[in-house]
Amino acid sequence: RRGSGGGGDAPASLASANHYGTARNELKSEGLFFDERNHPSPSFEKEGLGNRKQKKMAKFLIVEARFYDHLNDMLIEGATEALKAAGHEHEVLTVPGALEIPGAISLAIDSDLYDGYVAIGVVIRGETYHFEIVAGESARGIMALTMDGAAIGNGIITVENEEQALARADKTRKNKGGEAAKAAIAMYELGLKFSN
Repeated sequence: RRGSGGGGDAPASLASANHYGTARNELKSEGLFFDERNHPSPSFEKEGLGNRKQKKMAKFLIVEARFYDHLNDMLIEGATEALKAAGHEHEVLTVPGALEIPGAISLAIDSDLYDGYVAIGVVIRGETYHFEIVAGESARGIMALTMDGAAIGNGIITVENEEQALARADKTRKNKGGEAAKAAIAMYELGLKFSN
């Protein structure tokens, strides 16, 4: 009668071990490894999956249209805190109005000095159709740049009154400046992923 692990089982066990070892080595050479159940699993080591680029400190440009100082200051505070928390650098550029923001970002893109951009501005509805033009065209210009691959977070808030603006600018409330910075960071990281 064969005992557990008897000589009659040795050749099959040895062949199985050799097969497992060969398969494991082949998977390791392809960047995969075996888990405890002998199934291949992705290897997430220092460089991540495949040759994905490592996250690095990036430089972002905040482009602000300064019309309401106190609101802009709140939006920029939220944006800069989000960028710093993610380990990135930033600079701030001021332009005359929201309609000039896309053009300024376009010029900055051509300079190749920055990795991403945050648009900051406040547009409050007035008595004329000008509100719709500024709100719509500034958003359209930013969207056109993002479609060309620029990493931009749109923090231009368009509101009916100052109270709505305060609620959105305050970092302890809606924090639209911080949200715009996080969107820019997310698009920058997505660009790294697809440029690999």
